[in-house]
Amino acid sequence: MRKTKEKRVKVLLGVIFLALVAGLVVAGFLWQGAKDSLWDGRSSMGVVYQVDSQISLVVVLPDYQRRIEFVIPGNTMVKVGFGFGEYQLKNVYELGRLEGQGGKVLSRTVQDLMGVAVRGWLVDEVTNLTWWDRIRLWWYEQMVMKKSTVVELRQQAAFRQEVLGDGVEVFRVSQKLLDELVNKLVFNEKLAKEGLSLAVLNAAGIEGVARDVARLLANLGGEVRLVSNLDNQEKSQILVAGKDILESYTVKQLARILGIKEVGLGDVGEYRSEVVVVIGQGYTQLELE
Repeated sequence: MRKTKEKRVKVLLGVIFLALVAGLVVAGFLWQGAKDSLWDGRSSMGVVYQVDSQISLVVVLPDYQRRIEFVIPGNTMVKVGFGFGEYQLKNVYELGRLEGQGGKVLSRTVQDLMGVAVRGWLVDEVTNLTWWDRIRLWWYEQMVMKKSTVVELRQQAAFRQEVLGDGVEVFRVSQKLLDELVNKLVFNEKLAKEGLSLAVLNAAGIEGVARDVARLLANLGGEVRLVSNLDNQEKSQILVAGKDILESYTVKQLARILGIKEVGLGDVGEYRSEVVVVIGQGYTQLELE
């Protein structure tokens, strides 16, 4: 009888121990998801979604309680990020997977195409969004958002159909017309009203990088005064003219949407701008996820 009770106690203690271990594992998973989240819930956030050949870019604008969905034709010819060349957009994810970076290549390609910061991606349930990001985005769309706009880009003047030599139908994009459309939809009046002048410097050593980032900032409402080159450096950074600018809405927004962690004071007078965004080599390099 006594041995039976002792055995039951041991079994109960074992169950409690396993439950505690499981609880710690789950708590660790939840904490890590919150710690590694891409979205702070306050700044604008772009997420590209792909199901088969259907692709859309969803941009949420918390300051205006708006959601904009750009539906992009999968057969749009695009310049693929990280120097892969020109392909149809629907094939970009699989192309990037050859380097183990399908989502990163897709999100950068859509960012450069649309001139909108893209930090998240989800392709057939494979994603870089954490559980916390997905809950926040769901909550925003269900409980916070007041206006949702869907833009079918194939119906816009910026997109024109073309038949290739092999008979394949594709879309070509007028970047100027597309930027005009995007600017009207994602323009941030609060950032524009702050009126800080911006410079974008290419320290990545890859032609066109600063130009693409400058388009993104201009579409957002930034006053880009200068786009130029700088000696190569590894990390991206934001330099500002004074301490008061460090806490400005503009700088906080740019740091969040571009994912730049290094923000500080610097001698920026020669660039005729109050805020200087330096794009480093890390921006153009693929790293294993």
